[in-house]
Amino acid sequence: MYIIGISGKSGSGKSYFSKLLCNYLKSINKKVAIIDFDEIGHIVVKENSYVQKSLKKTFGEKILDENGIISRKKLSNLVFNDTLALKTLNSITLPHMCKQIDNMLVYLDECDYVIFDYALLPMIKKYFNMCNFKLLIKCDIDKRKERIIHRDNISEEKFQKRENSSVKYCEFDFDKVIKNNEETTIDDLVLYISTVITTLNDNKKIAYYPGSFDPITYGHMNIIEKTLKLGFDEIIVAVTANSSKKATMFTLQERYNIIKNLYKYNNKVRVILVEAGKASVKVAEKYNCKAMIRGFRNVTDFECELNLSKVNSTISNVETVFLTADHKYDFISSSTTRELAYLDENISFYVPSLIEKEIIKKLNKN
Repeated sequence: MYIIGISGKSGSGKSYFSKLLCNYLKSINKKVAIIDFDEIGHIVVKENSYVQKSLKKTFGEKILDENGIISRKKLSNLVFNDTLALKTLNSITLPHMCKQIDNMLVYLDECDYVIFDYALLPMIKKYFNMCNFKLLIKCDIDKRKERIIHRDNISEEKFQKRENSSVKYCEFDFDKVIKNNEETTIDDLVLYISTVITTLNDNKKIAYYPGSFDPITYGHMNIIEKTLKLGFDEIIVAVTANSSKKATMFTLQERYNIIKNLYKYNNKVRVILVEAGKASVKVAEKYNCKAMIRGFRNVTDFECELNLSKVNSTISNVETVFLTADHKYDFISSSTTRELAYLDENISFYVPSLIEKEIIKKLNKN
């Protein structure tokens, strides 16, 4: 999953640009989805009883309609006129919005691209930092004023109050800034989009790290960390079915689920599942990877991996990069971890607690 964050002031055209970008990506056969933070906020206010009670208690009857229901229009008018009120609203709604967004990201995991559409995106560091590419849509204030007054049927005075309470962006925080003014045409926007996609594809350096990971250990995780430190934008951790290993502790799907859960908040680590019968280097090519990562612990491992890399070089141009784990992890292996677990020994130095719990659960079932 590659996350594109699109931000911009109200009336800048960021949502319109998000939809254009989404349609363009679909036209080149990419799986893509838009997460509209504003829409999620509206749903939370409308459907979450705890949020409704908190808002009524905080803001009182002035945000209610004649039926005692929270009016989005009244709530918006209130918070846009008062910076403190806007902060209070966000403090009540954001935690619940985040829960929904996190659930959506799990559901949208198979997408090639996910677009975050939110004016306040830079203010939510968790999601802003998740973005692989950040776009700021700018528009002259007069044009935005014209659009908003017409769209929301508000006065110029109310627009100015909104403007005064709106977020101020630092352009250096973004990878690209697009100006969407009156003279900007659809053709210009499509050109911008194709430029953005070209930039994404040209600049993205992806590493491929295959393994059975039964289970994934601190040694594997150290290799992943080192790969990212080498400057790769993303590492694909490929959970593979190894035909030479007849018995495994975890099924292929279980291993995939465990690693997905382990790295669910790291947007630079993508986890995929690869069935038996596929050459790793060919799968790496499919994902446009620049390098295939191989870890080794000793001379025997190195000789085996070196020979394999020579074979791979005859069928692919993907480079093989050899890495060793830090000394404190270089003796750790999945097989040793499994053996210790079967003997009921402490494995907390070998795997994170999340993995340890899964191993204990698996052994208890057996």
